[in-house]
Amino acid sequence: MRAAALVLLLGACTSGGDAGGTVVPAGVYTGTGTFTGTQLINGAKSNFSTAPTITTIVVPDGMYMVLSSKLAVISQLDIGNGSANGMFTAANNTEFGLYPDYDSNNFPLLTADQNGAFAATFTTGKTLDATITYAGLSGDVLTTTTTFVANSTAAPPALPATVAGTFYSNNNTGERITLTAMSTLTITGTSFTGPVVCPFNATMPPPQPTPCTVTGTLTPRSDLAAYDVSLSFADGTSGKFATGWTGMTATGLAYFDGTKLVLGATSNQYAFAFSN
Repeated sequence: MRAAALVLLLGACTSGGDAGGTVVPAGVYTGTGTFTGTQLINGAKSNFSTAPTITTIVVPDGMYMVLSSKLAVISQLDIGNGSANGMFTAANNTEFGLYPDYDSNNFPLLTADQNGAFAATFTTGKTLDATITYAGLSGDVLTTTTTFVANSTAAPPALPATVAGTFYSNNNTGERITLTAMSTLTITGTSFTGPVVCPFNATMPPPQPTPCTVTGTLTPRSDLAAYDVSLSFADGTSGKFATGWTGMTATGLAYFDGTKLVLGATSNQYAFAFSN
């Protein structure tokens, strides 16, 4: 009888984290999403609906990053710090719009983009299905259906000697998404340095945009098949960049699936992304 009771107790302890639970669903998840809401087009309100590709990275301490891609371009980053109690939730989801513009909020400095509600059902090691409800008046909602990437709580695969791709940056300080800038960047091993195009300030005179030098590192994590990202800017040109970009550091996460590298990093109102 005592042995049978012990077996039942062990079974209860081991099954609790399988579907939901109190343990953060750490790992990398990939899948699809649906993004709906309204936007202004020539002064008229119009509904929109898009179907981005989703990569979600969840760190064991609860920090997460959702990278939305449209036409193989990273178009939005969502970040926050969540906790698990049956569901994985966060009340501080912050949204950063990149390229192309399929987001009607698009201003992370506003409450509408800083205080989104992230709520996900999950089955440990299998699925993570999330809904992000943004706080703005546009009724924007992003829903995702993603599957756990096998072995994504192990060490990440080694990066190739070089990875050339597109670097995206934005300036979400009150201007629209047309200030997103794109340029080519080559990552060598786990570091990179090179000239990139910085987003410009709408009040600056031509020529625009302005050049910057970005340097960065990708540090493999020991608890996740992902990399910690740190990037900084050694210089900027006139106007806002001279004070806002010189020495600025952004941090984030990257995931390499053996072929494709996706990277996201944020700093206050700025967001940066890379994909090959």
